[in-house]
Amino acid sequence: MKDEFVPGETVAINGLIKNIYYFDSVSVKIETPDVSKISCFAGQQCGLGNTEKKLRVQETVQGPKFSWNYKIPSTSPVGEYKIIVDTHFADLEKKFFVVDNLDVIGKQETSTKKIIEKFNRISDNEISITLDDKSSEESVLVPRVLQGSLFTSARGEESNVNLRITTNDGQCIVGQDSNCLVSESTRKPGEIYSIVSIDDVNYKIRYSGNDVRLEKFSIVPEESNSQIDVENWKVEVIKDEQPTRFYYKVSYIALE
Repeated sequence: MKDEFVPGETVAINGLIKNIYYFDSVSVKIETPDVSKISCFAGQQCGLGNTEKKLRVQETVQGPKFSWNYKIPSTSPVGEYKIIVDTHFADLEKKFFVVDNLDVIGKQETSTKKIIEKFNRISDNEISITLDDKSSEESVLVPRVLQGSLFTSARGEESNVNLRITTNDGQCIVGQDSNCLVSESTRKPGEIYSIVSIDDVNYKIRYSGNDVRLEKFSIVPEESNSQIDVENWKVEVIKDEQPTRFYYKVSYIALE
């Protein structure tokens, strides 16, 4: 199961359970970012003190199995969600995150209202990124999301291969130095990004942290109907001789 969804998507929840009979049941609930509120599946009796739903275990060729398709309400808040399954033998937990629609960059679209530019397998140690407006047949598209990832095949060297992202005036946005606005993973309990101010504009920054094989970041303005105002960015790959590949995408949209 993927761990990031947008409001309106469906989360497929299922599992195989050993040492259980097909006529047994399991209890399932979902905790929202606000732990004082529990979102129950359609059909659940969610009175006070009762946020659980009994799901009947089905016998399959693979063994006893339970399943449920949970559609995330379109009004759901962003943040960390938790699926809790009580199998009688143990409580199993699985987390997923609900993110803003524009935080997720998918495959390139042909719509005149959105363009995604992709740049792959860059081996340089320094990469300059310029965010210019794009013109389509119907409108002018502006940069909305900048997303990048750094991969190294040098196992065990992940902590020695790092990204540093700065603006044109030298301000460090993401990096390991103490003067960088974001220097560690932004994924914390109930949070997936940090809010930082760049030239008096608030941005949502997501960062995986540095000690991972695939180091990732994304930058998007906090205000929904706005663009990235910083035109020039510099990406540095801090390393010795480790092999690396840098990938990045820029999403351009038409503001309403």
